[in-house]
Amino acid sequence: MSKLVVCILSLAVLASCKPKTNSTENEEVKLINDIGRLIEDLPDPSAIPFTLKAIDASFADSLVNSLDNLESYKGDEDKLALNMGVYAADVSYLAAFEKPELTMKYVQACHSIGEELGDSSIFKNDLLENIEANLGNHDALSMLLRGMIVETSIQLEKDHHMSMAALALTGSFIEELFQAVNVIDNYHLAGMSKDQSKEKIEPLVQLVMGQEQPLLDLIQLIKDIPQDDTIRGILLQLTILENLYKGELATIKENMEADPDYIADRRVMKAITLEIEGIREGIVN
Repeated sequence: MSKLVVCILSLAVLASCKPKTNSTENEEVKLINDIGRLIEDLPDPSAIPFTLKAIDASFADSLVNSLDNLESYKGDEDKLALNMGVYAADVSYLAAFEKPELTMKYVQACHSIGEELGDSSIFKNDLLENIEANLGNHDALSMLLRGMIVETSIQLEKDHHMSMAALALTGSFIEELFQAVNVIDNYHLAGMSKDQSKEKIEPLVQLVMGQEQPLLDLIQLIKDIPQDDTIRGILLQLTILENLYKGELATIKENMEADPDYIADRRVMKAITLEIEGIREGIVN
């Protein structure tokens, strides 16, 4: 994400704010900066799904959140915001595996949640038409999806829904990690040479390992928004995930760097896989 977009995002939020005390204003500016830093550090939303496609991973409908769950989120703003992010990540996954009809249904689910949260202006007709027209163009679609996520955050913040923006970004982050670790966990390496195994698994492992800084930014962001039971629970789980990055994943990274034959397969990635699955289950159920 370019620094220009982050500056525009921050200015848009500041311009929409009513006069506040210095204390409140400082807290809001800090939160804006936290969101800006997180958006800047987040991966391209298509990076993981298109990597899955590149290593010939099979499409699995278990890796997207069922649209049947949408009705159960209504009336719960935290759940709606979290799953707007989840469904936005699923749009990328479905598009990468060339599921045009399902892709548009998930875009419409994001639109529906936007309406529930009080701002459907994010999903204008031209955006929906552009997404549909570019389902086969990975680069153009990636830019549109990133724009959708950023615009969602801007609009929610402008309406003083910074918590909703933070939760939407959390949902996207966790869903993308969930898809990556599940493919690692279910990838069958039997019959492959070590070189073939590394070629298939290592790009995904590297993507997962590269999410430590976004995770730290996300934790800081969650700490700075108003706390309720949902947010406190997510913060606890993200902190456990942070400890795994600093512990087991750091060891795996050292082993990969020290031994060119080392393969970070499902066994060594099990702890982080289980933790991400647990966080995601709490979000979608």
